[in-house]
Amino acid sequence: MAKYRKVEITDAGTALARRALSGETKITFTKVETGSGSYSLSENLKEKQGLKAREQSFAVSSVESAQQSGMIVRAVISNLNPDGSHVQSGYYMREVALYAKGNSGAEILYALAVAEQGKEEYVPEYAAGHPFSNTLDFILALSNAENIQIQYELSAYATARDLAALRGKVQENTDKATENQTKAKRAEDKADLNAKRWDIEVTLDGWSSTFPYKKTVAVQGMKAEYAPCFSVLNDAADETSAKRIRKISLKRVRTMNGSVEIECMKPPATAFRMIGKGV
Repeated sequence: MAKYRKVEITDAGTALARRALSGETKITFTKVETGSGSYSLSENLKEKQGLKAREQSFAVSSVESAQQSGMIVRAVISNLNPDGSHVQSGYYMREVALYAKGNSGAEILYALAVAEQGKEEYVPEYAAGHPFSNTLDFILALSNAENIQIQYELSAYATARDLAALRGKVQENTDKATENQTKAKRAEDKADLNAKRWDIEVTLDGWSSTFPYKKTVAVQGMKAEYAPCFSVLNDAADETSAKRIRKISLKRVRTMNGSVEIECMKPPATAFRMIGKGV
């Protein structure tokens, strides 16, 4: 894992930050560049105006508030360039630069991070199906969110506070959408259950010999907490059978898990079908 020295704000970056914090201008973070240039420990990074050996350039992806009145400027580094081209030859990412500009539009090197010797991250050449990517964060001591912007494209800007509000709004809408989907699913499930039909075949055998005359019939999917509306279906094909079914007098139907217990006023004289609707 790469290890970098403390991020250095350049002299130009410090001047721009002071102007932004006093309200004279806005800071727009424009891009992050990576390079393979090497630095000695004695070099003054505050004086630098650009990278020694620029390799790639990436857009800033976000600006967020950090603890103790700071800002986190984030970019995603990859061996697939924003324009669709690939890294043809791998390199050691020894230098990372953050660029910014004020209202005047003059872009400056705002901050520079240099990797410790021997602890640089290697960006490999692009291999189809195996892209490399990594997230880089610049943690900066800036507190005035209204005066901090990022540039997504040449004409697209947003303040850090705008982005935070947008993320909150997106999350709120996502939560509401999830809640509405859950409610809709519950309503749909309830409608399906209310429309459910139970078709139960009741044979002539197995009835108890004393009043109330009981019989338990297995019903797949039935639950004890269900309370369908039951009735005897008289679909007999002949008059004799129809009369027997018509004489069946249900006293009660008790639902159980996986079955129903049927009680009749008299022992049924024929097999019959019982229909249940709803739950």
